Amino acid sequence: MKRKLRFSILMLLMAVCGAANVQAENVTFTFNTDEGLKALNIAKPKTSNGTNLDTEKPYTMGIVSMLAKNASGKKATPTRVWNSKGKLDLRIYKGSSLTFSVPEGYTITEVKMKGTKTVKLNNLTDESWSGEQREIEFSASATQNITTIEVAYKKNAVAPTSVSVTIGETGYATLYYSSLALTVPEGVKGYTCSLTGGSFKMEEIFTEDKIIPAGTGVLLNGNPGTYTFNVSSEAGTPVDDNWLKGSDEKATTKDGERYYMLSLDAKNTAGSVGFYWGAPNGGAFTNGAHKAYLCVKPGVAGAKTCYRFDGQTTAIDGTRVDKPTTADGTVYNLAGQRVDRSYKGVVIKNGKKYIQ
Repeated sequence: MKRKLRFSILMLLMAVCGAANVQAENVTFTFNTDEGLKALNIAKPKTSNGTNLDTEKPYTMGIVSMLAKNASGKKATPTRVWNSKGKLDLRIYKGSSLTFSVPEGYTITEVKMKGTKTVKLNNLTDESWSGEQREIEFSASATQNITTIEVAYKKNAVAPTSVSVTIGETGYATLYYSSLALTVPEGVKGYTCSLTGGSFKMEEIFTEDKIIPAGTGVLLNGNPGTYTFNVSSEAGTPVDDNWLKGSDEKATTKDGERYYMLSLDAKNTAGSVGFYWGAPNGGAFTNGAHKAYLCVKPGVAGAKTCYRFDGQTTAIDGTRVDKPTTADGTVYNLAGQRVDRSYKGVVIKNGKKYIQ
C-alpha cells in the first residue's frame, strides 16, 4: 500500500505572471523578398549590387533586435543584402557578426537560419541554436549567404515573492526550492536530517525569521495550517550534513542507495509520521514538486526501513527505531516516567533518546 502524506505546497505568483506555461513567440527576418526588405527598411539593391547594413542602429522585428557588426580593417567587406540576378540574400563576411537581443524580461530560446551557406557561423549547429539568453551573437569565419532568420523568444515568468506551505494534521511537511531562499514564518521550525551509524538525527536549524538557503531540503514542523514563506534577497547560511534532497518538479529520486518519503505508516496510524521507504527495498520513487526526501548514500551501515518522529520537536541525536532490549536497563518517557517496552513514542535510556 502506497503511503502518502496529505500536504501540498502551492507557489503564489504575482497576478501579472499569467499562465504557468509561458508560450514562446517568434519573428522572422526575411532577406530574399521585397516585402521582407521593406519590413526591415532595407533598400532593395540593383542587380549585381548590395545594400550595406547599418552598424549603428539595430533592425527590429517585433521586440527582437538584430545588430550587424563588420570585421575590422579597411579591406573588410561590410555585411550587406546582395542582389544576384534577382536572387536576394544577406551576406556576412569573415570576421563580421550578427547579434540578436530582446528587452529585459524576455529570453531568446531559439534561432534558425536558412540559406545556401550557414555552416561557418559560431553558436550555430545544423542551421539552428537553442538555449536561454537575452542576447546571442553569431560570428562568421567565412562568407555566409542567408535568406531568413527566425528568432523564438518568451516572456520570463515573474519571480514569486512568497510561497505557501500547508502542514497537515501530522504536524510535518517537507520543503525544497532550488532557486529561492525562503524566510521561516512564525510558528514553524525547520530541521535538517542525517544518519550517524544507523541512528537518525534531526537538527533544528531554521527557526522564525531564519533563512533557508536555496537548494536546501528541509523538514518542517508546526501546527496544522498554511504558512507563508517570504522569498529572501539574502542567501542564508549553507548547512552541513543534511541528507534531505528535493526537486522543483515531480522527479525520480537520485544520488543515493535508499530513499525515504515523509509519510504515515502503511495503516495510516495516527502519530506514526516519519520517513519511510517510498518504494520496495528503499528503491527510487517519484518525489513530488518542491518536496524533500531522505537520501541515504551507498555504503551507509545500519539504515532502517523507516524513521518515525512520534511527536518530537527538538533535535534528537542518536535516536534509533529499534526498541531498547531488556539488557538496556530502565527506560523512561520524556516526562521522566518509567515505561516498559510496550510504550510507543520517544524514550530515554542511559541519556540517549530512542523511538520505539
